[in-house]
Amino acid sequence: MKGFSKLLSIEGIWLILLLTVSSQAHADTSHLQLTSSYSVLGSPTVSAAFINQVLASNHSPAAGKGQALFDDGIKYGVDPVFALAFFLHESSFGTTGVAQFTLSLGNLRCIPGFPCADGFTWFPTWEAGF
Repeated sequence: MKGFSKLLSIEGIWLILLLTVSSQAHADTSHLQLTSSYSVLGSPTVSAAFINQVLASNHSPAAGKGQALFDDGIKYGVDPVFALAFFLHESSFGTTGVAQFTLSLGNLRCIPGFPCADGFTWFPTWEAGF
């Protein structure tokens, strides 16, 4: 049962992300693959183009920054789909809340070496906030 709930969790993330793509856009999902394990670590299961499509269709101020988010995933060994899911959950892809001003994917609390206001780290660019 535990494995089944993990599978449902990853499928839920995919469903949320796929539903955010505009109904007018016909996404090529042939490159997508679901796995039965639940780990944020691993190879990308989405492309930079898919990330850009999701951000653009949701009118994100980070639209066009999908390659940076993808590259960070590669750099740190994290599947970028999880970062995208966090971005959706935390701020609707930067369209709501404090992320509109902090340029932070995950509404990060103060981090040494970065400007901080109202308890949140402020980044100079979306790329830095990824």
